[in-house]
Amino acid sequence: MLDVGCGAGAVLARLRRAGIDAQGLDDRASAAAARALGLTASTGDATALPCADGSFDVVAMRHVPHHLADPRSAFAEAARVACQALVLAEPWFDESIPSQRLALEVDLLVKRLHERRGRVHRPNLSPEQLASLLPAGWSMTRTERWFRLAPRPLAELDAECLPELDAVGTVADRAAYRRLRERIARDGWSRNGSCAVVVGPT
Repeated sequence: MLDVGCGAGAVLARLRRAGIDAQGLDDRASAAAARALGLTASTGDATALPCADGSFDVVAMRHVPHHLADPRSAFAEAARVACQALVLAEPWFDESIPSQRLALEVDLLVKRLHERRGRVHRPNLSPEQLASLLPAGWSMTRTERWFRLAPRPLAELDAECLPELDAVGTVADRAAYRRLRERIARDGWSRNGSCAVVVGPT
């Protein structure tokens, strides 16, 4: 398995414990952190994977698609490298729960600020949006969502938002943050779940 956007190797470590041969790919700092744990990780670009055609059974992108400037090209590359399946996962919020609706509002505010600072941090892609970006000959075979309602402390809101607001926040951004903070202090906010689609060749 190839884990594109492996970060510091949390998923790679779990795969290794399960006896799965897995490698990761990310930016230089993240790949180095994964290698420091004894994991196999390299540096590369999701739109130009340094791998031969069909060299992995599965290519995974966990919470990566919304960070991609060109997801269509990245999915085409993943399909070139995978011979059996792609697993594409994105953060997911259960909007029927008030604390999750607030968490989604925070997520979108932070992403707007990140984009203003030059990062690629787009709204999360739905399964339908992911499917629309797949290369010819590949289609979704399964969609799964999982979620554990986990409250987040208010201090995490400040830690996540205030540095971005200090760097690039406008008066309107700060007003939106204050309103969100008041509502979260009253109703709480919670961690996102995940939505994953499994994609296979047709």
